[in-house]
Amino acid sequence: MTMTKMTRAMARNWINDIPAWYEFYNLDDEEITDDAIASHEEMREEAYQRLRMLELLEVLPEGCAESFQNDGENSLCLSKANGFMSTLCRVDDDEPTWNDTPVKDIIKRAQNRYGVQVYHALLFQASDGSGYTFDMLYMLYVGQHKEDWQYDRQDLLNAAPTAFVPVIGMPTSFDLGSVVIARGIGSIMPILDKPAKPFI
Repeated sequence: MTMTKMTRAMARNWINDIPAWYEFYNLDDEEITDDAIASHEEMREEAYQRLRMLELLEVLPEGCAESFQNDGENSLCLSKANGFMSTLCRVDDDEPTWNDTPVKDIIKRAQNRYGVQVYHALLFQASDGSGYTFDMLYMLYVGQHKEDWQYDRQDLLNAAPTAFVPVIGMPTSFDLGSVVIARGIGSIMPILDKPAKPFI
């Protein structure tokens, strides 16, 4: 069964049915080894599958995955949240910035430094509680180690994927952190003050 046939009901059944979950989410046994390092093409395919998953779960609109598959980073989408609204834009067309640095440049730095494939980004304003606001950028990615992919997919379905986060004031340095996400209107909405609600 391929990702293109997945529905929310089927995914829910896979979650509750361990053998089916194992069959779908585990990669082939020969690929799961301690040194199973994915090629760039394999990471791009996995990124496409995760985008398709988000589309089929109605978290992202149709077209994001196909656009990424056809054009790669040149058509990478970004969810830009402002208050309770979230809109979808492309990092190359709209030239969004984080702390005056183009988001597309930050994505390239993360990919080149860590050998990962970013497939979606979240840009939004956060507050420290005292009224001071600052921009936050989370980059959802596929890592090189195939043995981690099944857990990454489960985290994504649980609405709490791991992301690269540039350090404020140090755009060439990155942290890893989990971000809670939810369905927005037409794109992904980051949630900072509530626990994750799984999509299925």
